[in-house]
Amino acid sequence: MTRIPRAWTRTAMSICTNCAAPISARPLTLESLRARLDELELLLKALNTERNLLLAESRAVTYPVLTLPNEITTQIFLHCVEDAKRPDGHSRPIPADSPLLLTRVCRSWRAIALNTPALWSQVAVRNGLSPEILNMWLQHATPLPMDLYILLNNPELSSPLVDLCLAHAKYWRNVSFCIPSIEYLRLKDAFDHPELDLPLLSEVKFSFTHASSADRWSDAILAIRRAPALKKVEVLTPPKTIPITVDWSQLTHLRHLTGVRIGTCLEILAQCLALEELVLETYCDEDLDKASIVSLYRDTPIILPHLRQFSCLLQNAQSPLLYLTLPALVDLTTRYNGVEATTTILSAFFRRSAPPLRRIQLSVDGFPVDALLQTLDVLPSSVETAEFSLGRNENSLSQLLGALAIESSTGWGFRAIPALRKLCLHLQMGPIEPSQYEALLALLRVRPRVVHVEAHHRLRVVGPDWGISKPPKAVVDAFREMGVSRGLRVKVRVLGMMSRHLKVWNFGA
Repeated sequence: MTRIPRAWTRTAMSICTNCAAPISARPLTLESLRARLDELELLLKALNTERNLLLAESRAVTYPVLTLPNEITTQIFLHCVEDAKRPDGHSRPIPADSPLLLTRVCRSWRAIALNTPALWSQVAVRNGLSPEILNMWLQHATPLPMDLYILLNNPELSSPLVDLCLAHAKYWRNVSFCIPSIEYLRLKDAFDHPELDLPLLSEVKFSFTHASSADRWSDAILAIRRAPALKKVEVLTPPKTIPITVDWSQLTHLRHLTGVRIGTCLEILAQCLALEELVLETYCDEDLDKASIVSLYRDTPIILPHLRQFSCLLQNAQSPLLYLTLPALVDLTTRYNGVEATTTILSAFFRRSAPPLRRIQLSVDGFPVDALLQTLDVLPSSVETAEFSLGRNENSLSQLLGALAIESSTGWGFRAIPALRKLCLHLQMGPIEPSQYEALLALLRVRPRVVHVEAHHRLRVVGPDWGISKPPKAVVDAFREMGVSRGLRVKVRVLGMMSRHLKVWNFGA
């Protein structure tokens, strides 16, 4: 029998058949692991204790903004939304602006923002807006009245957004539609729905754009019913028609900014006896069935007793001024495409209406001197603010200033606009020449009641050499002297393309 050496036996006995580790080393490893675990447990307890202390300290810290009453925080949020609004007066649904930004600060602010409908009551619906975000926005706005500015030009993306807006129609207050004309019939069908009530709607604007030249306008009439609070309507559509109908008798403001037949216009105005502001563009009506209507209102003009502001075209025989009597008118803006009958139309209108006119804006470009004097002569003596639009005729400004400086033949006051206090000039002929500044100074010297002058001239060509120069020093010094002596204020503003301000100078008081 072979004898195994003792060393071999001890070595063999120390081998574990499960893990092949020496048995003598195994107890030592387990003990070290237990000790290490004990150390880690002690460290974990220490870290937990330190964490609890830090949490207690952080809870003890007072954040003043979080201690404010919810009502005050809400008012602060409302101011944030006002500052973030676009120039059109509506909030943009983008995460970088309020109120969406306020929901991302903390849970407390998020809860306050989402439970404040006034933060969500105004929204601009534009291309690229997600229907999910719009739906969330409108849901948080209820039940407050909503102001919607719907500006869409992509027919493929506009339908779901318009549908979401229509689903909240009973909460509309002010709504502006600028949408593709292809959406018109869908909009008409929605307004024709018997369950559509608009109890809060007070102002609505319609503007339909053509996505392509193939789009055709529908003759269907969009009827706005069950809108007892509706007061203001603005329509921008293709000419020859007003494609909507409302309860005209309840309107106080009506604006139609494209050409409409004078006969159609008069039929509507005869129902608008509560109007306070009216903006119209009309054109010649050649329909035989409208000719009798035009003749009727020429013999018996429509009386609008509450109308205070009116803007229209002086289009010779088709001017609305021929058919209206406006005894409360204080603000008149007129434009023209011919000067033959301007004086006759204005004279007859002022004689018939005898309005307490305070402001008039009149285009006088291309007027012969005699026609200009006759037109200024018929303006009511109550006018205090006069705005004149002049085109590219370089002599128009000098003629106008000279006409305003002519004294009355009786020796009392001036021949035209004796109560003039504010003079505004809209020029299309480029910068004012030094000689024209001298004519303006001559007018101001003889008419001390004029204390406010504005001259806005537009440059048609914008480039490196705009030809913009400050008025001569002698003119500036004269303006400043009048500013000290009688409080005269003078503003000269130079506009470029797209009404961009290039230069603005203020002189006097």
